[in-house]
Amino acid sequence: MLKARLDAIVEEKRRAAASSSSSSPFSAPPPGATLVASGACAGLLAAVLTQPLDTVKTRMQAYMEQPEYRSAPEAAREMAKAPCGAARALFAGLVPRGVRIVGATMILQAVRTALLGMIAARGVEVGVGAEEERE
Repeated sequence: MLKARLDAIVEEKRRAAASSSSSSPFSAPPPGATLVASGACAGLLAAVLTQPLDTVKTRMQAYMEQPEYRSAPEAAREMAKAPCGAARALFAGLVPRGVRIVGATMILQAVRTALLGMIAARGVEVGVGAEEERE
């Protein structure tokens, strides 16, 4: 399965190199731009989906000395009753956390793709079942 993915990446890079010689303004974006955009989207989605849970966790950790909440659901309910509104209370800190997660995701995705490309270029079989395929 991984070998097929690596082959697909190599073929995609070949096609991208071939299409980059065309002068069409609507040609595919360079692989680097696609990588950055997909990493940013993945990081942003992860930040938005996990922010309420992270906010509840952080609030509970802040009051470990003198617990204000007995459980995470209780903390979430109390935060939802905040005068500023449930969404504002549960999504507090989204921008700084989102920037950190987006940056980390983009870097991880770029490194992963570069490593997979280097492995594929050397013709190394990677993944579960690679040894079985040789037999």
